[in-house]
Amino acid sequence: MGFLLVVLALIVAAIVASAAFGALGQYRQEVKDPDTVRALGWSCLRRGKTKAALIYFQRAAQMGHAGAAYDMGLMHATGRAGPQSFAEAFRWYQLAAERGYAEAQCDLGEMYEQGVGVDVDLTGAYHYFRLAADQGHEPALEPVKKFEDVAAQPELAFGKGYTEEEIRAMRGAVCTHYYNLATREGFERAVEYGDREAALNLSVMFLRDGDGARAYQWMRTATDMGNKMAKLVVRMMRPENHPSKERLRELFTLFEAAKAGDPAKQYEVGRRFLDGTEVDADPTEAVFWFLWSYKYPPSRAALDSIPREYWPEEFRDEELPAIV
Repeated sequence: MGFLLVVLALIVAAIVASAAFGALGQYRQEVKDPDTVRALGWSCLRRGKTKAALIYFQRAAQMGHAGAAYDMGLMHATGRAGPQSFAEAFRWYQLAAERGYAEAQCDLGEMYEQGVGVDVDLTGAYHYFRLAADQGHEPALEPVKKFEDVAAQPELAFGKGYTEEEIRAMRGAVCTHYYNLATREGFERAVEYGDREAALNLSVMFLRDGDGARAYQWMRTATDMGNKMAKLVVRMMRPENHPSKERLRELFTLFEAAKAGDPAKQYEVGRRFLDGTEVDADPTEAVFWFLWSYKYPPSRAALDSIPREYWPEEFRDEELPAIV
């Protein structure tokens, strides 16, 4: 009888051990799955085990789980991870946003817009609102519409109480987002919101593709929008002029050197506009370049030769030292 009891006890122990090892094996398998680790965190949080929840969320986030990174941000934003820290929440939200988590992108947009945990940055705000909206995240749709309405109709926005500075910042935010996509569609959207650099980039894209007619159309658009490089090359790009890529490249190089502050190149650009050399003559544009390089003696001499009626209106009655 005693022997049977011993055997029975050994069998029960083996069953218990087998179950224990099975559970342990299952646990080891589960903790390799970030979804399960995150779920364990929420289970702990619902039972009031905040510290354990934080450990699980952080572990899942380190395993690459975007939602867990967002949970970490939420814990810091609400003060459940210790002292409330919006800066720390921002750091985790940003990680989740980079992994494509729409809720984090939308919350980041709000933090950038309101200056919570980070300096106010409307460009960053619109960028993250737009990313979230592109995923169909409903809370992001309204701020995206607000930004785009202001950018598309600044006059109406001014009438609704937006300041010129706010309108300029919101319009710039929308343009920057689409410009930075660096795609044809992105540049086209940026042009819709008034980005003249995007129009220039579209022209260059079509030029590289060998479509001279469309390149000229976009360069014409950039010129009409006030892009200074476009003004310098647009006449040369007319289809009837059969411009070579080498000659256009020389003009682009000239402009970049002038823009970078080379006074001799600034004078050369001004001279072209004054004389109508390969550009449409524009003495007012010439004045701009000569003023920019006024310390260069030939530029000062050129300024003296241009009647004040051709100077920009705001400068016509000013002395040169005051203008500079």
